Amino acid sequence: MERIIFVRLDKVLGMLYLPSGKLSYGIIHAKGGPSFGDSGESFLWPIAKKYNAALFVPDYIGYCRSYGVFNFRNCVETLYEVDDFLRGKRFGINNQTGKAIKINCPQVVLMGSSWGGAIVPFIEKYKKTAIEHIVLVKPVTDWPTQGKTKDPEEKTEQTDEFLKRGWKNVYRGYSESEWPQILKGKLKEFNPKDNLNLLKGKHVYIAHGLHDEAINWKKSQKYYQLLKNSGMAQSVSWKLFNDGHSSQMNARGLNYALQKITTKEINTIQYLSHGNA
Repeated sequence: MERIIFVRLDKVLGMLYLPSGKLSYGIIHAKGGPSFGDSGESFLWPIAKKYNAALFVPDYIGYCRSYGVFNFRNCVETLYEVDDFLRGKRFGINNQTGKAIKINCPQVVLMGSSWGGAIVPFIEKYKKTAIEHIVLVKPVTDWPTQGKTKDPEEKTEQTDEFLKRGWKNVYRGYSESEWPQILKGKLKEFNPKDNLNLLKGKHVYIAHGLHDEAINWKKSQKYYQLLKNSGMAQSVSWKLFNDGHSSQMNARGLNYALQKITTKEINTIQYLSHGNA
């Protein structure tokens, strides 16, 4: 039986989607913004359950319904907390019933979209993880040039102003954190394009929409080329879709990645079986 549950971990709260079959993967979706937390109607869910994958969409620490202060490190710590839960290393609590929940996913896929796509590449900034597959959909890849090219793009000055004035009780601590300087492109150590080494050994899947006017697709194409040429990632793939900066694009990007992940694993199993014959 499929279930959608609002779950509390430690500092993190978020929406957990569980398929009816045996779990094959756990998927973490690091959302973009400014926005509110997931409402239980994620566009990713139809894709996730097609692959018998659990989906967890967390509120970052310090954001929306989660506890704590919103800053860069806590965004990454959010992902560590959810990863531990999906791997069965910690319990969650059903926020409605108060009952404990424990699941165990054989493998975790980490996806970041838009702003979340600028957080996910830093998954190993503070500690090593067992996450092998990184999915980036319409990601911010280069803060210093965001909104500063001839192509239509959202300007970070506008986002920064919105977060400080209209969203200050949702992103609690944003103004005092390093995030305003990150958005201005002032902190190289938090810019995805300048930290490709953190993706060493990962399988990276990048997808973008041709008609995206928030983050231009050419940035993703350039990031793909830089990552490929760096030799850091174990594999890197890229696909351009006839789409914009939409939730539907998130779903298409995830489906693209999961198709490649499952094909890769089937081929590996076949190779090993042949080798052992």
